[in-house]
Amino acid sequence: LAQDPRIILPTVPVASQSGSWSLYWNGAQYLHVDDKDPSKGWGLFARAAVADYETNPIRYFLSAGIGGNSMIPGRQSDTFGIGWYLGYTSSAIDSVLTSFFLGKIGDSQGVEAYYNVAVTPWLRITPDLQVIIPERKAIDTAVVTGIRGQIIF
Repeated sequence: LAQDPRIILPTVPVASQSGSWSLYWNGAQYLHVDDKDPSKGWGLFARAAVADYETNPIRYFLSAGIGGNSMIPGRQSDTFGIGWYLGYTSSAIDSVLTSFFLGKIGDSQGVEAYYNVAVTPWLRITPDLQVIIPERKAIDTAVVTGIRGQIIF
């Protein structure tokens, strides 16, 4: 096992431990499928996870949302998504974060919405909005907006 490079906790060794456990579930269900193209549609998704709080940074995680191909006539190549998450951190990670002067992270929840516009078959533009609500009262709710462009070769 190695530390995930996307997590910025330098020089924190990741030790394996026997007896640790985790359980997760992912589900998705189309509510509508395009009659002309069954690979396109939209529906619901959900995830749930629980893990051993003594050895994992995340104790519980829930998320749910709706997404898929656009329902707007003539825009079937566009995609969209709206999702919500709730994460509970483990108290076992508090000592690691406190040692880096970051303090306790605590639980958080948030929502995200995006709409991916297929401008042409090779150009996509995606505006995005995220709202992240931390448990820590000293930290404000974060509202993050963005826009992404993709050129497909």
